[in-house]
Amino acid sequence: RVNALNRMYLTLCFKLFVKRVRRFRMVGVANLVDEIKLETLFGKGLKLWQIPYTDTEKSNALYEKYNNKPRTDTRLRVMVGHSGYSDDHHIELLEQLKAFWDEDIAISMIMSYGNADYIEKVRAYVTEHFGEDHPKVEWISEKMPYEEYLEYLLTTDVVLFDMVNSAALGNLAPLVYFNKKIYLNRAGDIKAAFDASGLLCGCC
Repeated sequence: RVNALNRMYLTLCFKLFVKRVRRFRMVGVANLVDEIKLETLFGKGLKLWQIPYTDTEKSNALYEKYNNKPRTDTRLRVMVGHSGYSDDHHIELLEQLKAFWDEDIAISMIMSYGNADYIEKVRAYVTEHFGEDHPKVEWISEKMPYEEYLEYLLTTDVVLFDMVNSAALGNLAPLVYFNKKIYLNRAGDIKAAFDASGLLCGCC
């Protein structure tokens, strides 16, 4: 009964919240992902104000600079998630990648920020199933300078972003520009934005 009352209370609070948001004069959004999420939560009719996530002109110039750089590493690099949060479903994705372990691949694990306990959990899984400091697993625990990170993304071939909510937009922009193979959660906000934009992607 307590759980039922809690659900009723939360439902009422959310309905009041929606009603209040719909009275806003304007809502700032960074991109189409935000627009789709707002429409899903609050319905059509909100007035939206575009607040760019980055300086598009400057970003495109940087992307073009690195897009033309030759690549020396010939391994197939697979990027699993973009941060140390459970939304990225690292362990589930690594389980699927076991089938390709004998191939010439590198698994990229970006763990430079996130939940410390979760990062340690994934680290323990990697050590148990792939070994300590395995040459095929690139465990990145420190943030790179932005241009160095762009160069690293250029060497990525396949990206697995299994989060449902909006995230990793600073990664997705250059990855799309570099024409990388991107796999998204089929029920996620980013997948909906890709479909609306006509961008091709696979599903995790």
